[in-house]
Amino acid sequence: MLSVLALIESKMRSLRSEMAAKLRDMKKPSGSEGGKQRRPWRFFESLLFLKPSIVPRGNVSNLSTDLDDLSENLPEVMTALSIVFQ
Repeated sequence: MLSVLALIESKMRSLRSEMAAKLRDMKKPSGSEGGKQRRPWRFFESLLFLKPSIVPRGNVSNLSTDLDDLSENLPEVMTALSIVFQ
């Protein structure tokens, strides 16, 4: 059985996660929702004090953007492509 403190911590974590999701949804491009109209979350205004403490996670990509890396691997890629498209 959860203690009162554990229950409060769980509820706060849930509310903070939901607030982070709502803030993230607000940053989406204007046409990305496909015209869905959603009513405002009833706790949004009350939890705006959390906004400064919610830091979005950084994006990690497995694609290299370094041109030196691309040019080093270009011969291997061209060889692989030539084999595939023979």
